[in-house]
Amino acid sequence: GVYVDGGSMIKDIVIKNCIFEGMDFGIWLYRIEGATITNCQFSNCTNIGLRFDQVISSSITDNRFEDNALGAGLFQSSGNTVMNNYFRNQFNAVVNEGKKNTWSMQPAPGVNIAGGPNKGGNVWLDLMGGGFSATTQDQDSDGIADLPYSINGENIDYYPLIAESAISQESTPDPDSEIKQEEPDLKEAEEPVADSSEAESTSTP
Repeated sequence: GVYVDGGSMIKDIVIKNCIFEGMDFGIWLYRIEGATITNCQFSNCTNIGLRFDQVISSSITDNRFEDNALGAGLFQSSGNTVMNNYFRNQFNAVVNEGKKNTWSMQPAPGVNIAGGPNKGGNVWLDLMGGGFSATTQDQDSDGIADLPYSINGENIDYYPLIAESAISQESTPDPDSEIKQEEPDLKEAEEPVADSSEAESTSTP
């Protein structure tokens, strides 16, 4: 993996377009300010995919964390932005209490990491592909879950993304839900026929 000890000297590092697979940890940053982690894949890491220690003012965007023991751990780290990532791990994210980070933005048009029509927060799944982003409702089909996802009290994804499977299910019409046009009741539509005997009796003086 990649380990960077910034001390008080290193700022504004960028790590992008990398694959970290089958290792203890993928990226471990210590005392860094202004880092950018984007478009990376973290999979089958036995410890942590991405670890921040005392990291501030950094961004984690457009990454995939899958099949790791822990996707992302933000320890004593605050003021970071974590958006449009795909989490499917044994444990997805851990953050210290009292350390606030941003996990979503106001929804805006644009294809998100799950293939939905809007960007907002992150995808949150369990190892089997179930969990929050697979089961939470999206009544207006905008690709954003109708409920927030809470990591802890200070770290909340207010606009979590709906997973691909849920999006495809919502877009597939249900044949049982089609409105069937009922045939008109011809018996009710027929004009009543007068009884001939009653007609004769009424015409007799």
